[in-house]
Amino acid sequence: MAQRRARHRARSHAGELAAIRRREAESAAKALGVDPADLRFLGHTDTLLAASLDTFRAQVRRLLAEHADVAEVYLPHDVRELNADHRLTGEGVVDCLTELGLAPRLRKYVVWDEDTEAAFAFTNRIAPERAASPTERLVSLDISPWVERKLAALEEHRTQVTLFSPAQRRTVVPAPFLERLRAKRTEEFWIDEPGRGHERAER
Repeated sequence: MAQRRARHRARSHAGELAAIRRREAESAAKALGVDPADLRFLGHTDTLLAASLDTFRAQVRRLLAEHADVAEVYLPHDVRELNADHRLTGEGVVDCLTELGLAPRLRKYVVWDEDTEAAFAFTNRIAPERAASPTERLVSLDISPWVERKLAALEEHRTQVTLFSPAQRRTVVPAPFLERLRAKRTEEFWIDEPGRGHERAER
């Protein structure tokens, strides 16, 4: 009985946290100038996307089919990203675009690399079964004009960047990682297409 109550409390807590983080994501979107009504939440369990890949891909296919005129997609890198949830998201989007015959411009990014794993002291990897394109290249974009808006959006994720619970001894996102993030004035993306004049290729 005690174990059942404990499991019920854990499920209730997880559900409450998910609802809070959804509201945070909506507030962050608003800070970026995005209408929260345009967001789509797919409802998969954090760190366990691999367990529901078929459902996830079906959702992505439906979403992309509704927006078949999409010209540009930002997504986690399907090979270079280390976090399994992130990488499988990118992989699923790339595959669904191919299945639908869509060819928007892709900007692939990496959030979770070795330094991030070390900062969070957390590893959640699933090795890719594909290789990165030999012709892709890394570009760095100056985001100085928009950095204050980006930081305002970041601060809306209070459960991750503040001591949200009295029981916490540190923020979910480690302080040194947050400091580096707040100091950044560029964003890097992997692209697999001819360069453009406003981008600077990183060698």
